[in-house]
Amino acid sequence: MLLSFGLGALSVGTIGFLRDPTLLAVFTFLAAATSELYRPAMSAAIADVVPFADRARAWGLAYWVMNLGWTFGLAIGGALAARSFTALFLVDAATTLAFAAVVARRVPETRPPGTHVHSPLAGLLRVFADGPYVVFLVLNLAALVVFVQFQLAAPIDMNAHGVGPGTFAALMSVNGLGVVLLQPIAGPALAHRDGA
Repeated sequence: MLLSFGLGALSVGTIGFLRDPTLLAVFTFLAAATSELYRPAMSAAIADVVPFADRARAWGLAYWVMNLGWTFGLAIGGALAARSFTALFLVDAATTLAFAAVVARRVPETRPPGTHVHSPLAGLLRVFADGPYVVFLVLNLAALVVFVQFQLAAPIDMNAHGVGPGTFAALMSVNGLGVVLLQPIAGPALAHRDGA
């Protein structure tokens, strides 16, 4: 998690000062590659400390909180972007570093004692040796390419039609707001269903 937050903040903060398209592409790739690294570690930490019967609820709560942050973050980010994109990137980097400090000080190692730890390369080799899982990863990648168009194609099209950053951010926050409002209702309604 700390690696994700540190490198993500550095990459995002740097983007605010770049104008060269090549450097923008490089640092945008680095920001995207590092900013989501925390998710597997966070999910593993939940699995380490939450009893099995409560894990689905804990992961659901984490998802709900992320969407709550997404909703309010977009609204604040849209207002910042309307004034200064550099400020937007710097505030993003600063809040990410603040969260890294909270994790460093308040979140202990959760891995149970005696757990065998593989090196990152050995872990990746184990993952890629699992044929069905590799198929799942390829299908997931294909789905994500379509899904993330709201972050790539949508803003380009909206800008071409005169939609500013504040309005774009407000429209994008509707997704997170839908999760925040509907998940507490849908979760209990689906809790009795077999997750297998």
